[in-house]
Order: sequence, then structure tokens, then C-alpha cells
Amino acid sequence: MALGERPMSWRKVAEYLRCLKALLAGETAEWEGAKICMLHPPGFGAQRPIDVPILIGADSPKGLAVAAELGGGVFSAAIPQLPLPRHVRAGGAAAVDALPGGQSWREAIEAYPEGERHLAIHAGHLVKANPRDEPHVAELIPFVSSMALTGTAEQIPEKIAGLAALGVTEIVYQPAGSDIERELRVFASAAGVEV
Repeated sequence: MALGERPMSWRKVAEYLRCLKALLAGETAEWEGAKICMLHPPGFGAQRPIDVPILIGADSPKGLAVAAELGGGVFSAAIPQLPLPRHVRAGGAAAVDALPGGQSWREAIEAYPEGERHLAIHAGHLVKANPRDEPHVAELIPFVSSMALTGTAEQIPEKIAGLAALGVTEIVYQPAGSDIERELRVFASAAGVEV
């Protein structure tokens, strides 16, 4: 989406994963009608089969089904995967408008030419709120906090324990803001990780 493209369909993701797994196993695979294989002779690349755990970034029933069939785990931004209200699952303007500050955010984005909207949406992505996001950050904190590992230093260990009870085995932390080093130290301390 940051490239201005639609997401790959889960059917296509599954095809891609089957092809990748065949290649890593040292087999000849087919991709878009062509036979392909890893052509490296022995000593020029890793020896096959190559066993690589593949995590599938999934937060939907279709994605979770692909992950169950072909993945070695799930990488999820929403923890745990919560059932979303029907109007949000439908997507589009109605889903955006249903979020806190959603309608005014959508209108700010729609002021950009259609071919450039993805740039306006993703400016500062995972680092800082961009000018379109900033007016809505305070409104979104309760919503985001319900889906993310956020909270006070005292709440983080409790939330981590709750995630472990749900089967979460690893946490990926994405620090943001102007002082990434500080963010890493503070989160590690709250999570009980020695740095």
C-alpha cells in the first residue's frame, strides 16, 4: 500500500509461498507459467533444502488460514486478532469514518490527488505522526491501546503475560519518535529485558 498498490490476494500469497517453499527445498517450481529453480551450483549459495521459518503477516480469517497451511507462525499487528465490527470489516469510507477522527482524517487524505494519496497516508510511517495523523492521535489512543502492546511501565509485564497465555511466543517492538534509543531502553526495562 505504501507503493500505491493494492494488497496481494491471499490466493496469490499462497501460490507464492508454495513456490518459495519448493525452491528452498531444492525442487523445480512453477511461477506464472514458467519453470524455475535455484541455479546455484554446490558451494555457491546455501545447500538445499533450506529450512527457513516463514511468518505470515495476517490479521484476517483468510490470512490466518494461509498461515495455518503454509506458515511457521503469524506476525500480527493486532494482538490478539480481535473480531472487528461488521461495518469496519467491510472497508472503505464507512470503515474509516467509524474510527475516532476517521471522517476528518479521510477528508484530509482525499484532498490529495488519487495517485499521491498513498504518499500522504504513509509519510512518517512507523516513525512519527504526519500532519494528517497528528490532529487525531489523542482520539485514537484508547482504540490503538486495545490492539497494541501499550501502557504504563507497570502495565506492560501484565500485558505480556496475558499475550503469552494466548499463545504469543515472540514480541516485535517498533519504537517511534525522535529518541529511538530512549524508547528501546524504556520498553526493554518495562518488559523486563536487560540491555
